Amino acid sequence: AIDCAMTPIDRSGISETTVAEYDYELLDASGDPVNRDELVADVEKFTINIPVLKFKEVPLTVRTVDGGGATEANVSYSLSADSIKISGDPSLVDRIHQIELGTLDFASVIGPTTRTYSVSLPEGVNNASGVTEVELTAEVSGLNVINLTIDDFTLINVPENLTAESLGESVQLTLRGTPAALSNLKPEDVAVTVDLSSFTQPGTFIVPVTVKLPDGLQVGPIGSNTLTVTLS
Repeated sequence: AIDCAMTPIDRSGISETTVAEYDYELLDASGDPVNRDELVADVEKFTINIPVLKFKEVPLTVRTVDGGGATEANVSYSLSADSIKISGDPSLVDRIHQIELGTLDFASVIGPTTRTYSVSLPEGVNNASGVTEVELTAEVSGLNVINLTIDDFTLINVPENLTAESLGESVQLTLRGTPAALSNLKPEDVAVTVDLSSFTQPGTFIVPVTVKLPDGLQVGPIGSNTLTVTLS
């Protein structure tokens, strides 16, 4: 009596996931071949998918953006995991040289800072380490912070048929930079604009300001720099 069907497969030389047809033989309960001379089968060959997985360790990174007067030279940061192991079809795994978790804007690093990033992988690639979230800690050093009062600012893109009026005669800015750069900075060096293009109705709004500083000066705004504006 037929107990099972067996397909011997030689996996040598198979370096990627393969789908192929293979002959098979019928076995009895003792594992001995069954004579198929007088048997008729509706399947002549088996179509078999042979998955091949490659394992690889790849580094975890973040893309950094200079801002708030800070550059790579001023910010130290570390990740709770420096790398993870991934697995998948070799054609997919071989394309991955690192996993970028996200972006770290140095302007947002004010004092000791913690961020949590999710680990995302391309479709078909498995997270063999099981690490799904990575914590980043960052801190800025070597920079000073000053508060600067700017009396000269410009309201731009005021909606048609509306009048804009600021509820303050000046803008209070928080700026960060190297001690040398801050010592040379004067209020007249700072251009402040308030863009009202996102507003179409009358009302009172807290609007972020745009700050332009002299080129080449390692200074930038940090925190919430806003102006309250009334549209009527």
